[in-house]
Amino acid sequence: MSKKSIANFLPKTGALIHYGINMDAHIKEAATHGCPCRPIGVPEERKHCPCHQAISELKQQGYCLCRVFVTTKYFQGVFYNRNPQYLLQSIQKTRRFLDEARSKG
Repeated sequence: MSKKSIANFLPKTGALIHYGINMDAHIKEAATHGCPCRPIGVPEERKHCPCHQAISELKQQGYCLCRVFVTTKYFQGVFYNRNPQYLLQSIQKTRRFLDEARSKG
């Protein structure tokens, strides 16, 4: 996992980075241990982050299993409709991440 691979993944899937995720820490953790939502005992299934399952999960439910990546659909629930700043925070976090990843080329 690298910032570049995530920067390529985000626009292809329409995903955002969840507002509560520290991506630098997540990238380090995923590089060492694989996808954080990998089922125990099935190490190959979710070996990398973003994993292959994340794409279908984002389309179906608006978030991947570990909720590192979300879409606007994730914020359409009752809780988030009352708190639109969470969507805005995720958009801003994603833009900052993409800008940083592109600047480091």
